[in-house]
Amino acid sequence: MIEKHKTRKLKVTRKAIFVFGGIFVAIAVLVTGIIIFASRSRSFDETLVTLPFEKDDSYVALGSSVVYIENDLLTCVNSSLTTLWQKRLLASNLQLISNNDKVAAIGEGLLQIVDTDGTHLSSTKIDGEVLSARICDNKVAVRVEQQTGEETHSYIISFDLSGTFLYQIEVTDLYVLDYGFDYSNDLLYLLELDTSGVVPISRISTYRPETQSLTSVKELYGQLVDQIYIINGTVYSLGTNQLTIYTSLGDSDNEIMVYGWKQQDFFLQNEPGFVYIPSNTDENGIDIIRIIRPSGNETSINLPPDVFRVLYLDDKVYCFSQTSIFVYTKEGKFLRTLEMPFIITDVNKAYGNNVFVTIGDSMYLLPLS
Repeated sequence: MIEKHKTRKLKVTRKAIFVFGGIFVAIAVLVTGIIIFASRSRSFDETLVTLPFEKDDSYVALGSSVVYIENDLLTCVNSSLTTLWQKRLLASNLQLISNNDKVAAIGEGLLQIVDTDGTHLSSTKIDGEVLSARICDNKVAVRVEQQTGEETHSYIISFDLSGTFLYQIEVTDLYVLDYGFDYSNDLLYLLELDTSGVVPISRISTYRPETQSLTSVKELYGQLVDQIYIINGTVYSLGTNQLTIYTSLGDSDNEIMVYGWKQQDFFLQNEPGFVYIPSNTDENGIDIIRIIRPSGNETSINLPPDVFRVLYLDDKVYCFSQTSIFVYTKEGKFLRTLEMPFIITDVNKAYGNNVFVTIGDSMYLLPLS
């Protein structure tokens, strides 16, 4: 006898369908929410980092971190405010300058240098008052005033990073506008204004501290030079009338007319670039900018109202008003507007795509992307 087996059919009730359907919908909503939350852009409130110092305190960007002084303690923090290192300074009330991986504290006849890892490189006592300093990868220069009886003498003195003396330039009777190092860390430049003649002369002298030698002198007549950059042997002189480009030996002049404009920012990507704003810019804001490159390429961008600061970061042009950031490409194409839930009073470059933002007396670090 053959026994027949009956197949039982699984009965799914309407209630079970609703239950399983609800679970599926809940899972789908949860997964979608997680994806949206993970991929959303964070608001300024979430990305803004409150820094542990105020606007009038001494602070600098160093590498991809921030260094500041509290009393006589030098502290380095990252963007998460984690303390990376601390170093005791030999005096209080010092001022900071930095380059990519070195920081120098100056004041009260003292020069103290620390690297990006917090390693103490040197401390040098200097006879006189240290007014300012410039630092590069392998040297530092300070401007010093020394009182001798009733006379005051002024010098620019350069040292290597171990504190060994290299060179001294007397500038007692000179009207010094600026000084510093070229991008190759070889030359020390001195920018001075000579008004003894009929027309003013901006004089640019370059020196090689290691050999204690003067390497070139360039005189620009009839204009005031505000800033110079020396990159790969080429000098870019930013004057009130022209952007003058020549070799460090004084040859191959190239002049670009900039009368009526003043520098707002500088960047170095493949070739140097200079962001200019109108010289008559006032509290009404910046209405137009020029991005000038030595090759002759130039971009002009008309700006919205109330822009007070323009920065070139990561191949983009960021134009800041007190409540908005207007973002453009380097070719002048408008990308987007970022609305800020606070009123900023100042903004400056920090490191990478991060900027220092001032809100009242407080300081913040803001990443831009």
